[in-house]
Amino acid sequence: MIGENHYLITNNALNEHLNGDALDFVASSNIDSDKIEEENKYNIFKPYNAPQHFNKTTKEEGLEFLENAKEVVIDDLIEASKTDDDDLYKQALYDFGRLSHCIQDFYSHTNWINQTGGIVRVWNEDIINPNIDNPDNLKTTDYSWFSQLLDKINPFFKMYAESHYDSLYEGSSKTSHYTMNKDEKGSLADVLFEKNEGVSGFNLALEDSMLHTEQKWEEVLDEAKDEITNEEYNNLIQNLEDFEIDEDEFDENKETYRKNFEEDMDELN
Repeated sequence: MIGENHYLITNNALNEHLNGDALDFVASSNIDSDKIEEENKYNIFKPYNAPQHFNKTTKEEGLEFLENAKEVVIDDLIEASKTDDDDLYKQALYDFGRLSHCIQDFYSHTNWINQTGGIVRVWNEDIINPNIDNPDNLKTTDYSWFSQLLDKINPFFKMYAESHYDSLYEGSSKTSHYTMNKDEKGSLADVLFEKNEGVSGFNLALEDSMLHTEQKWEEVLDEAKDEITNEEYNNLIQNLEDFEIDEDEFDENKETYRKNFEEDMDELN
């Protein structure tokens, strides 16, 4: 998904769970996942975090990122509930933003939508046995700039994609990010999906992403609740309801949020 769509999905998914400041903070944290990649595009010491984006990675690595990020969120929520530390609440919301980005990119950067027959269906987070008819054909994309360039400049590629739709989108053949992504309305994959299935692939990815993001937030709260007292949980919910942040605070402290998240993730790898 592109930034504005990540923002839309996150806000719509969580608007009944978080106040305006918290929503903006999580959405900004989500979008920060792409900003980091853009900032480090030419930095050989900061390689592309492929698993977070379900791009040029294995399905297993993407799932591992998702599971580890969830653990980081829960740990920070638990610690925040016990200490009343405002910085920990901010860190937990930042962590969830990064987690939600991974969820949302799963739907736009894999062929999940193509495997679900044009209906809304949330992934069960199982790679070996995903809840689709042909689990062996679930695949991520190749995000190399070279493969994208070749597809984009080839004047006959759209015709090729149309004539090889089954193998590219539903079969096991390798597919470039340009060919597969449903990041925005009107992408090649969105257009071809609508032509074949009668509904927008982008819209389906949007709906699935919203549902999954909301479910994941409810899940991390439930799992945190199991690890703390009722008083601590009530305190956690109250502090989330009262969450406030200054307008420039995210940008001023994002390097700290990034560093803490990456260090916690590294400990789990």
